[in-house]
Amino acid sequence: MHSERVCHITITTAALILLLLLVPVDQIAATTMPSSTTGMPSRSTGDSSPQLTLIPSSGSVGDLVTVAGSGFVPDQIITFRIDGNVILVYQTGWDGRVQVLSDPSGGFGGISGASGSALTPSVRFTIPTLTGGTHTISAEDDTGNVAKATLTVTARVIVSPVTGPVGTHVRVYGTGLKPEIPVTITLDNTPLQGGIVITDAAGLFSTTIEVPVTHKGIYTIKVNDGVVTTEFRFVVEGEAPPAPNLRLPSAGSVTKQPVHFTWEAMSDPSGITYELQVSADPEFARLLLDKTGLASAEYMMTEAEQLGLSGNGRIFNWRVRAVDGIGNSGTWSVVWTFNIGPTWPAWVTYIGYGLGISVIVIAGFWLYRSVAKRPDR
Repeated sequence: MHSERVCHITITTAALILLLLLVPVDQIAATTMPSSTTGMPSRSTGDSSPQLTLIPSSGSVGDLVTVAGSGFVPDQIITFRIDGNVILVYQTGWDGRVQVLSDPSGGFGGISGASGSALTPSVRFTIPTLTGGTHTISAEDDTGNVAKATLTVTARVIVSPVTGPVGTHVRVYGTGLKPEIPVTITLDNTPLQGGIVITDAAGLFSTTIEVPVTHKGIYTIKVNDGVVTTEFRFVVEGEAPPAPNLRLPSAGSVTKQPVHFTWEAMSDPSGITYELQVSADPEFARLLLDKTGLASAEYMMTEAEQLGLSGNGRIFNWRVRAVDGIGNSGTWSVVWTFNIGPTWPAWVTYIGYGLGISVIVIAGFWLYRSVAKRPDR
């Protein structure tokens, strides 16, 4: 029994030595028994576990993010998810947006599993509507290999327009904030009507504010979510109102005291007041009347403001300008002149008219009788 075993071992060893001498090593490796994964693709020898890179790794809703991966099974469809939800990720190339496939080295988006390839089409996605904070991006091939990376979503606030007059409606909206939190909007730290809004479950908000009555200039709109304050410059335009048209007393007319002035009414979102001036000279060097802050497009002089004789007798000049609610003074109107007529009661004038007519009638009758009594020649 002992000799038979020795003989058997000797024969086996000799056969093995002969096999090693006659058959190439690579052919011996090719004849090894297949594993249980026969027919399934696998990562290249020496590859590490799947890796995923985001460039950049943070951004706001609507931004583009480039994705690169390595260590996946070659020639596999790659599925991408954000927090477990499938998202649209595409690779760019001559054919536009196409489905993402790992390359023969198990990489995509510029990273190859073995040697790297600068010619690999870029892979990217648009950040969808997400709340502010960190989110998990995953990439998975058809064999179940998964790589993950972290994306940080930052808030974005937009104000439009950023210039306009008083009364301008300004839209303020934001994305990527925390859900269901109050957001406060101020103008130079002054609260605004409609300036407090609550974000929705997706971290969004939208509201419209109205620029209040204020002087022209540069102001700061501040949007605060309780943690971060975002500032925007807003320019309040200061276009002055146009010159109003005068109505009464009309140019060159004769009027009585107290004088009643009227002119064209103006309008402005910030409100309008008027300034009225009366002077004896057309340059308005010496004012006889200067009324400011008039709310309506008319003014009746008081008894105490009655006009006396001027250097031109009873000829006077008047003009008006409009001032908006933020203090912008418009240009002066044209200058009209007027005369002050008799100051006695109207019935005196009527009696005078009657007496004048009577005198004319009597004189005519007397002349007629004188001519009628003259003897014929």
